[in-house]
Amino acid sequence: DGAELRMYYRGGGDLSREHACLATSADGVRWMRPELGLFEHAGVRATNIIWTGAEKGYWEAHNFSPFIDANPAAPAAQRYKAVTLSRAVPAGEKERRKVLMAFVSPDGIRWSRLKETPVMTAGSFDSHNVAFWDTVQARYVCYSRVGIDGIRSVQRSTSPDFVEWSPPEPLDF
Repeated sequence: DGAELRMYYRGGGDLSREHACLATSADGVRWMRPELGLFEHAGVRATNIIWTGAEKGYWEAHNFSPFIDANPAAPAAQRYKAVTLSRAVPAGEKERRKVLMAFVSPDGIRWSRLKETPVMTAGSFDSHNVAFWDTVQARYVCYSRVGIDGIRSVQRSTSPDFVEWSPPEPLDF
């Protein structure tokens, strides 16, 4: 972001709660974890945690994937966007399951859900799902995980607004 390099990564895991964290660097060699004070961990508030999603019981930090929005029409309050796996009850269903949620941020540090309902429900989303503004197609593109016949595969969806997405199409090589 300008002269600052940012690395978003997952903290915790295995037997502990996961968190989306931020490290910054001016040269790509020496990295620091800023004390943001947004989320507490192990009784300490001076952390570099940017999201956990736990306030509603959703664990939304496993594959939190942010990007700077290159869409020239993107509002300043949504300069950064992200997608992540969540476990929610999609409209018309009764069971909680894996879905993809959308997030926005003005600064890449303070995040909120773009909407309280999933932007995608067809997929397994169990690894790093990647979204970005495609400057050639002038639309958002998302590559996400899906299982096909018991094999982990990748699917692709597009969106004009980061809210409404096309049905995912499995990639075949």
